[in-house]
Amino acid sequence: MSNEALRRHEANIVLGYYIAIFVIGFVTNTIVVITFIFSKRLHTTPNLILFSMSVCDWLMAAMAKSVGIYGNARYWPTVGKVTCDYYAFATSAIGYASILHLAALAVEKRMAVASPMTNSLNERRMLVIIATLWGFAILWAVFPLIGWSSYGPEPGYVSCSITWYTTDHNNVSYIICISVLFFFVPIVTMTFSFASIYKAIRNISHEAIARWGSHARATQETIKAKAKTAKMAFLMVMCFLFAWTPYAVVSLWTTFGGTHRNPALLGVLPSLFAKLSSCYNPIIYFFMYTKFRRAAKLLFIKKVIRPTEAERSRVLSGIRTRAASTFAVKLTVHAEKGQQIAPNITPQGAVKGPVESIEDNLQKIETITPCTSV
Repeated sequence: MSNEALRRHEANIVLGYYIAIFVIGFVTNTIVVITFIFSKRLHTTPNLILFSMSVCDWLMAAMAKSVGIYGNARYWPTVGKVTCDYYAFATSAIGYASILHLAALAVEKRMAVASPMTNSLNERRMLVIIATLWGFAILWAVFPLIGWSSYGPEPGYVSCSITWYTTDHNNVSYIICISVLFFFVPIVTMTFSFASIYKAIRNISHEAIARWGSHARATQETIKAKAKTAKMAFLMVMCFLFAWTPYAVVSLWTTFGGTHRNPALLGVLPSLFAKLSSCYNPIIYFFMYTKFRRAAKLLFIKKVIRPTEAERSRVLSGIRTRAASTFAVKLTVHAEKGQQIAPNITPQGAVKGPVESIEDNLQKIETITPCTSV
C-alpha cells in the first residue's frame, strides 16, 4: 500500500468528512446517553448493553474523532507520536469494545427469545459482563503500546492505527489475533445467535398457530413481539459489519502479501467508511426501539411545551383555591339546612356515605381539598 499523502483537495474533503461525522456522532449519541440516563422506563437489565454501546459511540466521537479533526487539520506526521498513539489506542479500544458488545447483545437476545425460562442475567451479572468486555478490549489495545505490534499513521496520512501495512512477524501475529478475536469469532457468535433466534421464532409461530389459529390476534402479537426483539439487534450487527468489513479485508489483504503499489486512496476509503460506525446506532434506536423513541420525545420534545414549575404551582394553587371555595359553599348550604356532612365527598361535590357532624367535616377540609385537585 502506498504511503504517499493525499492531494490537497482530497485532504480537505477528508477533513470536512471528519467534521461532519464528529458533529453527527457527538450530537446524536449525546441525546441517546442522556435519554438512557434520565428515562427510568429504560432502566432495565437488557438495556444495560445498549447503554454501554451508546457510551462506546459517544466516546468514539468525543475522544477519537475530535482528535482526528485536529490531526487532519495539522497533517498527521507533524502532530507527534504521542497524539498519533493516543488516537490509534482510543479508536482501537472503542472499536474492539463495540463489536464485543454487539456479540454480547446477540447472545442476550438469543437467550431472551430461545431460552426465556433459563435466562438468569440479573443486573449484577450484566454489569460484570460489560466490565469484562471493556477490560478485554482495552487490554488488547494496550499491547501495541508495549511492543506487540505498534501504532502509526495509516496510508494516506488521514489517521493513525495499527501498522497493518508492515509484514514483520511481530506485527503479523498481532493482526492475526485481533482478526480472530474481534472479527471472525464475533461474526460466528452472532451468526449462531441469530440462527437460533430465527429457529425459536419459527417454533413459537407454529405453536401459536396450533393454539389460536393463524389469523388470531394472539398469534400475530406473539410472533410480532418475538421478532421485533431481535430485529433491531440484527440490523445493528449488519450495519457494523457493513462499515468494518472493507477495512478488515483491506488490512488482512495488505498484511498477507497484497501489493503495496496501489493509490493511497484505496487504503483511505475503507478507513473513512469504518468511521461511520458510531453514527448509525442512534438512528436505529430512534426508528426501531419504540420505548426509546417515546422516552426521547418525552424528554426532549414534550418538555418544551410543559409549563415551568412556577406556572405549574400557580395553576395548582388556583385549582386548590377553587376546590376549597366550592367545598366551603356546599358546607355552608348544608349547615344552613341543619344537615350533617358526609366525609366521602367526590370532586364534583357529591355527598355520600355515613353521616358525620359538621364539626368533624370542618376538620377534614384540608385533607379532602387536595384530592379534589388531582
